[in-house]
This record gives sequence, C-alpha cells and structure tokens, in this order.
Amino acid sequence: MVSKEPVSFALETIRPYANNISKFDNHIDNQMLREMYKPSFLFADDETHIGIEVEVEGILSSDRVCPIRDSNKSVVGYLWHNTEDGSLRNNGREFVSLPIKGGAIEYSFDKLETYLNKSKSCVGHEFSDRTSVHIHMNARDMTLEQIACFMLLYTAVEPVLYNFCGGQRHKNIFCVPLNQITEEDYLRRFYAGVEKKDNLLNTLDCLRHWKKYCGINLKPLFSYGTIEFRQMVGTLDKEKLLTWINMILLLKKYAVNYSYEVLKKELPQLNTTSEYALLIYNIFGRYSEFLMFSTIQTRMEESVMFIKSCLSEPVENNHNRIISKLLSDGAGEHLLNTAASLNLLIKKPKRKVKEPPQNLFGAVRRPVPPPPPQIDEDVWLQQHQQAVAQAFRILDEDDAVAEDEEDF
Repeated sequence: MVSKEPVSFALETIRPYANNISKFDNHIDNQMLREMYKPSFLFADDETHIGIEVEVEGILSSDRVCPIRDSNKSVVGYLWHNTEDGSLRNNGREFVSLPIKGGAIEYSFDKLETYLNKSKSCVGHEFSDRTSVHIHMNARDMTLEQIACFMLLYTAVEPVLYNFCGGQRHKNIFCVPLNQITEEDYLRRFYAGVEKKDNLLNTLDCLRHWKKYCGINLKPLFSYGTIEFRQMVGTLDKEKLLTWINMILLLKKYAVNYSYEVLKKELPQLNTTSEYALLIYNIFGRYSEFLMFSTIQTRMEESVMFIKSCLSEPVENNHNRIISKLLSDGAGEHLLNTAASLNLLIKKPKRKVKEPPQNLFGAVRRPVPPPPPQIDEDVWLQQHQQAVAQAFRILDEDDAVAEDEEDF
C-alpha cells in the first residue's frame, strides 16, 4: 500500500463545532503535575482527544467527579459528569468524561475508580450485562477520505475487535455489527460521496442519519466531530480499557496514512488466514496477540464480503431536498447560484446553472463567487453567507425529526 497526501480539507474546516476540545488540556496537565501523577501507559497517539462514557448501576447520587482547578485553585470544570441513563436499571448512571488525551486518560480512570470505591453513594455499584463503555474518538482533523479509509479498515477487522471486547457484545441490540445492520445504504452513499468528491453535504447527510446503535456510530461526526465506539462491555478494568483505546488510536493512525483508492482495491482481495493475520499485525502491532481466535477466517471473510457489497452496488443520488427547501422558502436566483457553489445540487435543475466545483470542500474555503450585475458586492456577500447558514439550518432541523428514528 502506498501512502497518499490528503486531497481535501479536514472535517473541522467545513463543519463548525461549538465546543473547544482543548479547553481543559493545560488545567488537567498542571493538576497532574501538582499531584505528581505519572501515567504508566504510552499511547500510539497522544494528541487525539478521547471522550469516555462509563455506564454503572447502583449509583445513588449525581455527584460530579474530580474538580479541575486552575493555578488560583478555582474550579474550572469536572473531569467526569454524572448523568442519567434510561437504558440501565437499579439506579444506573453514566459517567461522561471531558475531552482528554495522552496521560490524562489513565489519570481519569484512576480518579473515577477512586470515587466508585470510596464514595458512600456508590456502595454496591456494579457493571451488569446492561452496562457498557463507549469511546468517542476525535475525528475533526480527518478528511472525509481518511474517514472512508478508517471505515474500510474498521469493517475488515470488526470481528476481532468485538472478540477482544467480550461479553457477546456482537449480539447486543445497542451495538450491532456493521454486517448485521439492515440498511447498508448509509455506507454505500458515504463511499459514493467520497469517490465523487463533489457532493459534500450529501456525503455528510448520510452520516447524520447513521443509526446510533451500531457498534461504530458515525452520527456524532455531524454534531460533535467524533466517531463513537460502543463495543466494550461495562468495566473499569483500567488495563483493558487503555488497551482498547490504544487499538482505536492505532486504527486511526494506520488509516490516515493510506489512500482510499488503494484500500478499496486491496482489502476486498484478502482471502486467507495469513493475509488477515498480517493485516491485523500491521495495524495493531504487539496488540495483535489479543485479537486472534479460532474462527477468525470465517468471521473476517464475512466482513470482506460486506466491504465488497458496500463498494460495488450503485447508489442513486436522489437527495435534492435542500434545493427544493431553499426554493420553497422563497430563495431567489442568487441563492440558487450560491447553492450550486456549495455543491448542494445533487441533480442538475432544468434551468442552466454553472457546474458545481469539483473540489469537495472548495465552496467553504475559496472566495465567494462574484456578484451578478447590478447587485452591490456587500449585499451579495451577505446573501451568500445567509445561504450557507440556511443550508446548514435545513440539515439541523431534520436532526430534530431524525432523533427519534433510532431503531433498526
């Protein structure tokens, strides 16, 4: 496989996100120094932020865990927030971490373990088979092509990752494996959008409608800029959790260095146990010893067949609703032309409109198209910005409708 430079802008350049994931980095690092805390685990990537959700039953309070203090000892935040979780029983709660990276991940697990073991409100807490641990990996710095590479690789090795997580999680309805979902069309549309490099919002749109209860959840890419991994059983086994997070980071590190076209060509050709084992070793290195099991060939064959299915079957691009909505809301000719410059046109309208630019993210980063004759330049710029905002509002409005459509 030959490495290839990214051909498009990172996700964070085309989809503004509200929160600053680095906001607490310095505070946490300084607090670790003051406490003379020395992490022992080394991550393959100590710059990618991780968010962690730990589900626990038997929690009798909503206390936040581990205040983060600045140099003046003022509390600026909490390492863990304690929230309700309707999927659990027996006073089940979910502990949600701040975005953290590197040594702060191990530090956070130690703080949570101390709280669960010493707090009176947590006496008798347990990790039942209803609980799980979810990991959010920051992907704002990845291009859509790199995310496509990540998904191809993940799909190929998904069975061994489920095997590592244990607890028969591949049979759990809240973290369904990719090759068992009923709507493969999401991946087909996603890959088709990446290959065409011209329908940015259509490509993002299929991620926005991703089914939440897949083992890998791409829906947060649209709202938070993260990919969620839901496979891990409920546990606070620090060594297992740190290894699991490192495997996710290793997968990202491998994916961002390879061409989508090369992976698309070579992954479907895997067909022997030794080839599967070599792929696993190339990605995970010494951790590959935790991932081998007796039925690896059969399980990975199923994944490779699923990759072939997602790559080979055509996708019908019939999502012209954004243009229709803009026009139905009274958008004029200038908004239609602006929409074209934003790559919102999936099908060409009957009227003559300039061909959308071929650069996948060009409309966001390049200069605004020139104003038509007899329109003031400032007015045109304002209308252009309004069109961009309106297009994203249409997508966001649909989120409210889609939020309840989480069942397969």
